Amino acid sequence: MQRVFDENEEWSPMYFIPEGSYAGWLRGKGCSVTTSRRFRESGMLKEGRIRPLGYAVGFVFTSVALIRLCWNYRPEVIIGNGLGSSLYVLLLKVLFLARAWVIHHHPIFRTPVNFRERLIGLLLYPFGIISVSKAARKSLELIGVQSRNVNVVYGGVDLMEFDPSLFTLNDFKRNHLIPIEIPIIVLPAAITPWKGHVVFIKSLEVLAKRNLKAVGIICGEPLNGDDALYLEQLKKMARDCGMPVLFPGRISPIQSIYRDACVMVNASIEPEPLGAVTYEAMAMGVCVVGSAAGGTMEIIEDGENGFLYPAPDVASLANRLEYLLKNENIRKSISRRARESVNLKFNIKKTCACYKSLLTKADGVVI
Repeated sequence: MQRVFDENEEWSPMYFIPEGSYAGWLRGKGCSVTTSRRFRESGMLKEGRIRPLGYAVGFVFTSVALIRLCWNYRPEVIIGNGLGSSLYVLLLKVLFLARAWVIHHHPIFRTPVNFRERLIGLLLYPFGIISVSKAARKSLELIGVQSRNVNVVYGGVDLMEFDPSLFTLNDFKRNHLIPIEIPIIVLPAAITPWKGHVVFIKSLEVLAKRNLKAVGIICGEPLNGDDALYLEQLKKMARDCGMPVLFPGRISPIQSIYRDACVMVNASIEPEPLGAVTYEAMAMGVCVVGSAAGGTMEIIEDGENGFLYPAPDVASLANRLEYLLKNENIRKSISRRARESVNLKFNIKKTCACYKSLLTKADGVVI
């Protein structure tokens, strides 16, 4: 196989990548990408969680599929995308005598550390580790990983795809019957409690009481059954907040809503490892207000390319939003600097160059 994430060469091999991650970007570069979902649909890879036998059966089926893949390509480097892949990477490292890397992008560990997290720390010992932020690297220290063994490589966005000029202004508003003159405040996040939807809706309620006009957009889907119930609770809460709030589900392409957004909010009440939606919105020239925790603080310089607020402080978020709604010139200035800062720090070309350097031009498989 050719090098992983090398944008300067022809893309021809098959990569195995978890659903999400860089899969979409690789497909856009002409690479044949096979994801875990496609493996399951084709019958080559069974569902990871099979009741009543649980994870053990899923681990066996997944391991067999990965061994077959690696047997065909004989990789020199194995990259585990996420700490959950550590056991698979260790297995493949031993079987194929390959160098091994694990990408750490979730979660941000906190004290006290439990037994499972300590076990993850032990599993990571044989690997080189790529962390998506300094905050994520620091959290690894809590589970016994030495920070000197961790390389920070920020995620990146393709600025040719996240280009405001490629998308028609007000398309989203027209499609959702929103008056052109009404500003949109968007929260793009999976529908799960720690993403801070409640804080977001309460802040909109504060704005409504201050007689400010806007439309809130919560775009995302529930992760599981409990989150589906949580979504219904959010809809009920939104109906009573005094400001229109829409739940359009998952928006694709996400750039279409960013093109019309006045402000994007990252309201997470737990630290984000990095937060791709933050720098993606900034790449589209949207002014972002983010919670002052985790990797978000490495993306946003408060008052320069966006704004931070102490989560989960509803009043602070509402004050930031009110300031931006009332000061169009400030908002436009911040938006311009936001895209410029993403180009310097979170450009996918820079991410690719960092991966290429770390992998020392070796062949690789991503799992």
